[in-house]
Amino acid sequence: MRRAPAVPTRTRAFLREHTQPGQTLLLACSGGGDSVALLVLADEARAPLGLEVVVASVDHGLRAESAAEVQGVGALCVERGLDFVPLRAELEPGPDLQRRAREERYRRLHALALERGATLVTAHTRDDQAETVLSRVLRGGRVDALRGIAPARPLVGDDGARVPLLRPLLGVGREELRAFLRHRGVAWVEDPSNEDVRFERVRMRAWLAELAREDPRVHEHLAALAEDARRATGLRRARGRRLRARSEDGDALWLARLRRWSVAARREVLRQWLRARTGHNPSDAVLDAAERMVVSGEGEVRLRGGLLRRHGDRLVVE
Repeated sequence: MRRAPAVPTRTRAFLREHTQPGQTLLLACSGGGDSVALLVLADEARAPLGLEVVVASVDHGLRAESAAEVQGVGALCVERGLDFVPLRAELEPGPDLQRRAREERYRRLHALALERGATLVTAHTRDDQAETVLSRVLRGGRVDALRGIAPARPLVGDDGARVPLLRPLLGVGREELRAFLRHRGVAWVEDPSNEDVRFERVRMRAWLAELAREDPRVHEHLAALAEDARRATGLRRARGRRLRARSEDGDALWLARLRRWSVAARREVLRQWLRARTGHNPSDAVLDAAERMVVSGEGEVRLRGGLLRRHGDRLVVE
């Protein structure tokens, strides 16, 4: 069996594809194994690729050890000659702590990336991808949801400003990264929350470990499913844009033209058009009702931000 390229080779290939010489990368590093590996890999790639690297670590103050972990990241940056920015994000006690911490962390990183004119880079791995896909399967996610974590996308701030976001380690397993760090002689810390089954991601990790007894490559297979879903969704959306252009009449859609397309193509046209008209992604229930309306030519559908109705031979949003 042919061996996969080494972790540095794969990471450098991703960065070469998604960056340009002179570009600044803002690495999010917590001190854990994944993000420390990202730091080392980006440091080794910056000179060959002509990149500038800045490292940021966010302390939420949720654990007594967190301040020392941020200092540890800073010490590693000093050792490697990397610019380091410590960030503090206080949180109020209450429910959904991990979700709120993640959102606040991204707000701080987004603001710093804008300030530095940088591309944000996070250390999501193939294991994270598998956990995400499994979670969405268990919650009835359709093909769009099974795309999982995107390797490259814009991160949109509360003010609508966008910064590029890259995840160069999505094709790399967590254990591969730890083996890489051991080979380089670099230490990392383990977050005790990784063992706390109150958190969904920890439960997904445990279930995947059980599934790996049946299929040792389950993480690869779920990550491949995400890649297939991204490609399928991209093709469907591209076709939907073409058909939408042929179905629109100003701010309306011609019913007769919609009825020419297959159900799947029609739903995609309706999804794109309704989002453009209302500013919201239509739910599956709304698309089901809109589909029935197209077929029967009767009724109306209440939307977030309007009402879908028939006017003569056309659909309009009022």
